[in-house]
Amino acid sequence: MLKLAVISQDKISSDQKEELHKLLEECFSDVSQQSKQEDFFARGFARLFAY
Repeated sequence: MLKLAVISQDKISSDQKEELHKLLEECFSDVSQQSKQEDFFARGFARLFAY
């Protein structure tokens, strides 16, 4: 069973933020910063963590 949690970014720990940054860099290293900003970061967009 998959459990999803939507958590405000200001409520995650600094360790979680660091790991998220590492994951994003690994997954999107071939995408330009401009494309990331235009295509992936939108107001009201939730990040989903599955564990």
